[in-house]
Amino acid sequence: MAPETNESPAYYVRPSGRCADHYASLVIEGRQRLAWEFLIRNEEFQIDCQAAYVGYLDPPAVAAKWGMYKFKPWYEPFALNREPRFVTSKVRTFYAKPSGSLTRIRMSPGEVAFVVDVDRMVKARDSRDAQLATLVRHLDATIARRAKRRNVEPAPPSRVNESNLDACLQVMDLRHHRIASAEIKREVKYLRDAVPHASADNKDGERGAKQTNSVNGRFRDVKNRGKALTDRHGYLKLADRAHGSSK
Repeated sequence: MAPETNESPAYYVRPSGRCADHYASLVIEGRQRLAWEFLIRNEEFQIDCQAAYVGYLDPPAVAAKWGMYKFKPWYEPFALNREPRFVTSKVRTFYAKPSGSLTRIRMSPGEVAFVVDVDRMVKARDSRDAQLATLVRHLDATIARRAKRRNVEPAPPSRVNESNLDACLQVMDLRHHRIASAEIKREVKYLRDAVPHASADNKDGERGAKQTNSVNGRFRDVKNRGKALTDRHGYLKLADRAHGSSK
């Protein structure tokens, strides 16, 4: 729950899941918005925001933990004060010669990695000095570029191409409000569309065995996908490709 306050700011109210148009509009707004929608449904993030509000956690630390440049609590509406800006953890890949073995280095937000040839440093001092000088030049250039980019506002969000993200959010909200599964399958268009029109085998609105399996499969898929995008840092898969997410 959002913390109590005497100032009564405009807090986020979780949708009931009954209005499909609401979720369709989120998809149109873009990946950055959808990443935020999945993040704010993460209970651990909500707890961290509450702890930051009462002073138990440092807001910048909470922002860094959840891949944001600046702290924005889950209960604050998307466009209030400032929209969230995400950074993402990149995996940089380096190849070790001559064996060609693969070494993966997981990068945290804001980090940069360079590779130096230690064998050449051992053999020649000039090589070491040259490599270190090159490293400093590249690092200075990277810092300068990053400082410049951080002062640039994100581009307008792009339209999301991934399908059924609106259904994922709608199902999550309906389940949050303890709506029965059978009713959810009638409420969400993506699930309802799995039921065909009247046929020789079943009356209009009724499901045969195959149709029941179909809608149940869709229901499992959207539940699992919504959970994957909400838990931990799964939402950053959306922010990865959102305009302005890497700035």
